[in-house]
Amino acid sequence: MAMGLTIEMTEGSRMLHVRLSGLVDFSSCREIYQQLLELNPDHLAQNILYDLSEVEDIDLTFEEMNGLIGLRRAYYGDSKGARIAIFAPTDTTFGMSRMYSSLLDQFDSVQVEVFRTHANALAYLDIDATASQE
Repeated sequence: MAMGLTIEMTEGSRMLHVRLSGLVDFSSCREIYQQLLELNPDHLAQNILYDLSEVEDIDLTFEEMNGLIGLRRAYYGDSKGARIAIFAPTDTTFGMSRMYSSLLDQFDSVQVEVFRTHANALAYLDIDATASQE
């Protein structure tokens, strides 16, 4: 089971919508970070919506997750006012996302919240759920 990944810029906003599916592991997360860096090489403050609704399994240890934070340290340190919403509807994705968000608490410049509903994740990013479906 391989990870599927879609990253798109939401038109008219500074938000990236990152959709994940399948198995999420350390190497797939490194791939995500590399693509995010290519889209935003100057580490500009950019809101991100991670959609984990299609994730089937997560294979990450605490140490690997902490290592991933280190890979994005420049972004997290420079992105003043950036917000990250994680839509994680299942118990597994929600729990792992909460661990990830707690590791990001060390960065005052980035705010991270985890949500079980897509509408609440969009609301956190000040995006109208009905407008995003058009």
